[in-house]
Amino acid sequence: MLALGCNGAAPKPNVTFKANCTTADPSADAKLPAGKQADGSVLLPGGRRLTPAGKLLTIGGFPLAMRVLPGDRYVVVTDGADGDEALRLVDLQATGNPVISQIAYPAQNGGPQAPALFYGLALKKDGSKIYVSDGTFDGAPASETDPTKHFNVIEAFSLAGTPPALTSLPAEEIHLPFAANGSGRWPAGIQLSADEKTLYSVNQGDGTLSVIDLATSAEVGRTPAIGSVPYDLVLDPTGHTAYVSLWGGKPLGALMFTEGVVTVDVSTPTAPMPMGAPIVTGKAAEQLVAANGKIYVATSDADAIAVIDPQARSMTATGTALDASGLIGSSPNALAIDAAANRLYVANGGEDAVQAFDLGTMQSLGRIPTGWYPTAVAVLADGTVLIASGKGMGGGPLDSTPGSDFFAGTLQVVPKPSAADLTAGDATVHANLTRPSTLQVALTCTGTPRAFPLPADRGGPTPIQHVFLVVRENKTYDAVLGDLAGANGKASLVLFGEDNTPNLHALARRFVNFDNFYSNAEQSLQGHDWTTAGTVNDYGEKIWLNTWGRHTRPTIAFGNSGSGLDHLTTPGSKPIWQLLDAA
Repeated sequence: MLALGCNGAAPKPNVTFKANCTTADPSADAKLPAGKQADGSVLLPGGRRLTPAGKLLTIGGFPLAMRVLPGDRYVVVTDGADGDEALRLVDLQATGNPVISQIAYPAQNGGPQAPALFYGLALKKDGSKIYVSDGTFDGAPASETDPTKHFNVIEAFSLAGTPPALTSLPAEEIHLPFAANGSGRWPAGIQLSADEKTLYSVNQGDGTLSVIDLATSAEVGRTPAIGSVPYDLVLDPTGHTAYVSLWGGKPLGALMFTEGVVTVDVSTPTAPMPMGAPIVTGKAAEQLVAANGKIYVATSDADAIAVIDPQARSMTATGTALDASGLIGSSPNALAIDAAANRLYVANGGEDAVQAFDLGTMQSLGRIPTGWYPTAVAVLADGTVLIASGKGMGGGPLDSTPGSDFFAGTLQVVPKPSAADLTAGDATVHANLTRPSTLQVALTCTGTPRAFPLPADRGGPTPIQHVFLVVRENKTYDAVLGDLAGANGKASLVLFGEDNTPNLHALARRFVNFDNFYSNAEQSLQGHDWTTAGTVNDYGEKIWLNTWGRHTRPTIAFGNSGSGLDHLTTPGSKPIWQLLDAA
């Protein structure tokens, strides 16, 4: 855990500090453990509550994107999970298992890596075929020509039958050439042309845009590097210009980046494709959608939705997706348009909610409570909202090490929300997010000033002159303090008991033991960011599963400062070191 003190001048030497404040015992609600509760809600490790609206379907994996088939009954969901990864076809009307067809992508330990999915999906208008990004790369050289291996691949699947079923079409797979240096391309967002004869792909490995002739499944055009880790693209109505979002921005030099969207003229792909200067939006531009002659961009580290005027090639407005608790970290990462209702829906991963905006004014209309970390949203013809959440309803604390399938992604089916529903949902989300602060014990003070070791008031007196942060990594509470008498521990799980850790046990008895605190991260990679920034941004949540988890991509961040891409992992709220320097 982390404690920070910063309140101005240190106390004068030789002045006795006598606290005149006491605290009451925490309430029973404050002592509830993480996990599923008696009322069906879930308490997350940090104390926030999940109360998803609508019908909840458990589909598995870590959903990243989805496409709705014509008829609005079936949905294809792509995946980014570590272990339980599959391309899934979901029946929204199913009474049993909602996944009626799937293509599994099992993890592979040792040797060449197995195929792995990522974000991109492109569905034909008639729903007969879907193209899927397979961003796998295992370090094979550019001379690798074995067509059976899945390097830099965009796969094709048929959706024929009643009900439909996913069927692989190997002959139509697209194998992108390796990058010039022999490294992987890692296709991400993909888009079909209006006539469905051409497929466009943005590739995160070399930062390029590919133009693919579907008659030959061949790359017929490739841009130079557009920027750092492009995420998604959308075509303007003429089909001559592609707008590409940059997850990592456009590098300008050492530690300097321009954040936003780059335009590419794709009208003549066999010739050099001119690129425009970045349209500045906000840090970590992700999904793009086009509507009403405008382009909307989710900028996950800026907590905002940018609105671009394609004619002016500039940002004209923003919608604020500020966390309903009032703190930065909402991580808006996915979008969907309801043209009939004039609404834009935004999946705010960091606040476990989908936020609705008025398309014209970009004023917030309210929220829909979701599962843990929503990553995709879609709208059916009748206004029903579909919401996929990467971490589903969590897994609750375990006595053993979590496996790679610890979480199971979910898909919510929410009937078209009324204005009143969105207003009520806003209040629910706010209550869910601010629950931990409402349960903090109150100080009861006598006299003035209010003296307490941690200042009871901003700038108040305190004996604290220095703050030390000590991090004990990769051991649970029970592994070291499970034998602490009178606490909520389990002695059978102790690895380093009091005979090994006498100082720790003495500190726990004298001060506090954190026996009802839990890791808010599945692995230590996210834990590093939680420890130093109090949050993990969308890049960190999505990429660790492929880089460190499945090892299907090189680890291009998480402290790898030599790559210049550690900029990607820095959340918009900044780490404590930068905040302390600024203060």
